[in-house]
Amino acid sequence: MAAGKEIYLLRHGESEYNVKIHKYLADFPEEAADPNYWTRERVYDPMIFDSPLTARGEEQARNIPAQFTHVRPELVITSPLTRALQTSLLAFGKETPLVVLPDMREQRHSSCDFGQNGLTLVNRFSELGPQLADLPEQWWGPGCHIELGAMGFVPHTLRETDEDVCARLHRVVEFLLSRPEQRIVLVGHGVLFYHLTHTWLENCQLIPYQPSSGIASCLCTRCGGAPQNPWVDELLTKRLEQRAVAEQGEGEVAP
Repeated sequence: MAAGKEIYLLRHGESEYNVKIHKYLADFPEEAADPNYWTRERVYDPMIFDSPLTARGEEQARNIPAQFTHVRPELVITSPLTRALQTSLLAFGKETPLVVLPDMREQRHSSCDFGQNGLTLVNRFSELGPQLADLPEQWWGPGCHIELGAMGFVPHTLRETDEDVCARLHRVVEFLLSRPEQRIVLVGHGVLFYHLTHTWLENCQLIPYQPSSGIASCLCTRCGGAPQNPWVDELLTKRLEQRAVAEQGEGEVAP
């Protein structure tokens, strides 16, 4: 990495998909406790394609500028998924140059990871019209909304492998190396950034990133499978505590 570059990773704000999956895993802690849950052939999916931000997620994005009190970034590189585009525009507006990079998309696993074609996105994000219009027809990979909506889940054959994600991240780093800007923010996704850092970012969490010098060594640590999110353990612990308290109350004999 060129000397003096400052790179930050910013996960998108809370999405509608996030809310649905968090509630499901809170209601069914035995699912959250299964280490193989995310690699099953079929898992719960609310089927929210290209999930947008919630009102809370929008507010989270608007609060990001406060973390750049002295010097704002020179460039924002974002995923084309709607939740990332919204986060980028709400956080940095039109003042900061923005590049839409398909390789910044989330690892394709759930309905929220299947995007929309450029012409559809232009209707919502007109300020990014030229970049979005030039996106490949299915920049997210194989699988269409109608087909998957009828199935009700995303089959293994359409999920993206860890190796493919790592290859994309190498291209992202190469793109960073080619840019003249010194202060850059990457707006992306939880699993994508976990591959890069082995750190799970919360919604709209911003962290500095210092990749090793050069591109010869793997800068995107191979996960070897979907990561276990820290909040899953927290939800499970809380739910088990609540159940224990309830069972204790039922076992007490009234005087």
